Amino acid sequence: MTDDRSCIRFLTVTGAMTVGKMDLVICDMIEQGLIQAISSTGALMAHGLVSSIGLKHYKYNPKYNDTELARRKLNRVTDTLEPETNLDTVEAVIGKVIEKIDGKETLSPVGLNKLIGKYLAENYPNERGILKSAYLHGVPVFVPAFVDSELGNDIYIHNMKRRRRGKKPVLMDLERDSKELIGLVTSAKRFGIFSIGGGVPRNNVQNVAPLIEIINERLGPTFPNRRFTYGVRICPDKPHFGHLSGCTYSENESWRKADKNGIYAEMLADATQVWPFLIKYIMEKRSPDARR
Repeated sequence: MTDDRSCIRFLTVTGAMTVGKMDLVICDMIEQGLIQAISSTGALMAHGLVSSIGLKHYKYNPKYNDTELARRKLNRVTDTLEPETNLDTVEAVIGKVIEKIDGKETLSPVGLNKLIGKYLAENYPNERGILKSAYLHGVPVFVPAFVDSELGNDIYIHNMKRRRRGKKPVLMDLERDSKELIGLVTSAKRFGIFSIGGGVPRNNVQNVAPLIEIINERLGPTFPNRRFTYGVRICPDKPHFGHLSGCTYSENESWRKADKNGIYAEMLADATQVWPFLIKYIMEKRSPDARR
């Protein structure tokens, strides 16, 4: 997939990957040109913001129960702690970005993430972060379930403040991101997906194929049809448990999402153990002329 110059490559991510310190792996993928777009949960981007402004996550000591953690406002994510003070600082950063938006036009999650990345590049030049790297390298970051996140919470609260001051709220338009997603996959001959887990981020990118199909069927020929040609997923779940967070690649074919002649790999593994080694290997072995 990375050697195919005619392929646009998406990274889709779910799970506790930025709290699990995988954010710099994503930065490497962006900066090495391994991916051209990201689809993620808002939570992953919010937790990633913590690291990109120089704050820390902490390893959880199981001798303290969750009631005690709640009392101290230490939010637990599996075996890691996210202090509420971190998220307060993130809110302050996002607030500085939102203050400069006049509200005259709608904004999409991709647009907001670009503005945040620009702010990070200008104000945190010595820190690495996903949104900063994405901004500097022109990689759009989609958050299809935007309201289900700290980012969505912050926008909602800031809009309450803006309305109280008689200022226009910042209205989010997810349709703008759907249009951009269609534009990305139709601008290249092929598109591929590298997925960590499943969920909305993964399905949002895969859904572009049936979206284009039904547009063409219901409105007449509008876009070239597309099915993804490559797919790699790292996820420990098996389909029969019912919580795979997305269908298998063979099932995708029945929905006309995946090309029957494509190349796919499903890795039943913990992403935090496998993902860094895989990217390191690709970075070392990838042919120089394939880099963009």
